[in-house]
Amino acid sequence: MIFLWGVIGLIACNRPANSQSPPGGEKQETAAPPLTIFLVRHAEKGTDGNDPDLTEKGMDRAEDISRMLGAIRLDAVYSTPYKRTVQTGTPAAMSFGLEIQSYDPRNQDNLVREIEQKYPGGNVLIVGHSNTVPALLSHLDPAHSYPQMADNEYDNFYVVTIQGKAVKVVQLKMP
Repeated sequence: MIFLWGVIGLIACNRPANSQSPPGGEKQETAAPPLTIFLVRHAEKGTDGNDPDLTEKGMDRAEDISRMLGAIRLDAVYSTPYKRTVQTGTPAAMSFGLEIQSYDPRNQDNLVREIEQKYPGGNVLIVGHSNTVPALLSHLDPAHSYPQMADNEYDNFYVVTIQGKAVKVVQLKMP
């Protein structure tokens, strides 16, 4: 877990300064800092009904996600309106004093546009589902294909950095 914290910290904090002074003393403007999106599937869920709560293991994973993101400044948390996704994002949102913002996973264009407009150069957590996380990754990074996750696959943690038209996706595995 400590290794993942370090990796996330390095990725999210690897932001260029707004300007630099070269040896000649003249300032040169550098690119704006990238937008960083942390994208996860909801944690382990129960089996009761269409909108189950997280299991105890799922609640533990949600706390782990919050701890992993604790080393950076999180600007927003987005979740679909299901209990399992809201419960996954709640510990991170609470630790940063944020309200969870609901999004429609069927309208990825609006979600991405809103995040890019509201949080340029920011850090945003998005909690989705086994089918919506890969779909959003494919939308953000159309050069690559991201397969749907297995029903028992909850350990993927994606870090997506967007700088202008350049998109970089790093997949991490949580314990």
